[in-house]
Amino acid sequence: MGVIDFSPQLLEQVQWIAEWQQITTDEVATRAVSSYLDRLEWQKLEAEMAAFRSQLPTLLVAYSDQYVAIHDGHVIDHDADLRALHSRIYARMGATPILLQKVTAEPVPDILVRGPRFER
Repeated sequence: MGVIDFSPQLLEQVQWIAEWQQITTDEVATRAVSSYLDRLEWQKLEAEMAAFRSQLPTLLVAYSDQYVAIHDGHVIDHDADLRALHSRIYARMGATPILLQKVTAEPVPDILVRGPRFER
């Protein structure tokens, strides 16, 4: 693992939380960074969803009933087969958050996922 240089104030907070939670300072830092990255991924996907909604009329003309991959507000690939699209995107972009969405005139339902968050 690399070295992260914390400011003295931040290091003091990390040490205090580690003592309070009875875990290592490395675990506090890992959990904090992981949580922050999760929030950034959701923010990116929300931006991609907004781009999808704003471009939907144009997308319907070009990609009706196909799946599109949206990255940084642009269609970077499309396919009628979601699995094939996902495989290509993952091979090219790795774990980068990319919106894969079917282009249809029907409204996209909101999906609410509830459940525990599993951590080590």
